[in-house]
Amino acid sequence: MLSVGTGTGTGNPIRVHEQFHLGTFLMKADSVEAGIEALRPVAALWQPDLSAYPDNCQQYIRVAKAFVDASDNIPPDFQRPGGERTQAVSLETLLIFPNPANNFALLQLTAADYQVRVWNTQGKLCHQAIGSDTYRLETANWQPGIYYVEAVGADGIRKHGKLVVQR
Repeated sequence: MLSVGTGTGTGNPIRVHEQFHLGTFLMKADSVEAGIEALRPVAALWQPDLSAYPDNCQQYIRVAKAFVDASDNIPPDFQRPGGERTQAVSLETLLIFPNPANNFALLQLTAADYQVRVWNTQGKLCHQAIGSDTYRLETANWQPGIYYVEAVGADGIRKHGKLVVQR
């Protein structure tokens, strides 16, 4: 098992798998801020070449980094006073709408030939395709939950976003 850093106040190594699942559990339990903080040590392992890590750890690191980066870039109007949610969420220039989604979501890509990949909170790759312009992501058969969306352009530019699927 790959370990990272030390637990909060414990001095014991944290296993990447356990730390990742702790973060996703906290997010599912409506403590998003605590979940993001739990994911930060895993996200800190990110580097352009993750080949030194086992495949499952690579996925945990990528997804943790996406959640942490996305949470650090949430626009101030994401949650308006009174609890009203915006209809579109822009994170690092990737616009996903409607969000939350039911049967589909549209990804606003700025150019052609983006590699679009979507992971669930367990790090499982759920969708992979090539998209351009306004890409329609069919979510009708997906389980309700939070998904991490990444679009990588032919120029290497990465765009990230978080998609909520609800019924």
